[in-house]
Amino acid sequence: MLKDAGRPLTTDHRHIPFPDYVHFPGPLDRFLPECRGLDEIAVDHRVILDALRGIAGVREVRRVRTRGRPDQVFVDIEVAVQAEMTVRESHEIADHIEKTLKTANPRISDVVVHVEPLT
Repeated sequence: MLKDAGRPLTTDHRHIPFPDYVHFPGPLDRFLPECRGLDEIAVDHRVILDALRGIAGVREVRRVRTRGRPDQVFVDIEVAVQAEMTVRESHEIADHIEKTLKTANPRISDVVVHVEPLT
């Protein structure tokens, strides 16, 4: 078992120690303009759903989450595909989704696609 300072290391996030405070050097308000909008819906989800219509293999769009700044948007999306698909086929669909969304909206800088089997 690996140990750090006499304590076992774990991958269980519940046991990772966190500081009781976070120190920001200087005035906090200089960081706020960069953080504005990070937790908001950055792109209308209807735009994303419209862009995904017609992508072969996508049977359901189960979840869409967007966040970011006006000039840089991050998209997390969960889609369902036929359970019999190979990993390669599912990966090709995920790549196609990423390219389609980035083309549909140039502000989208990153897309994470989670593929689930249709049940």
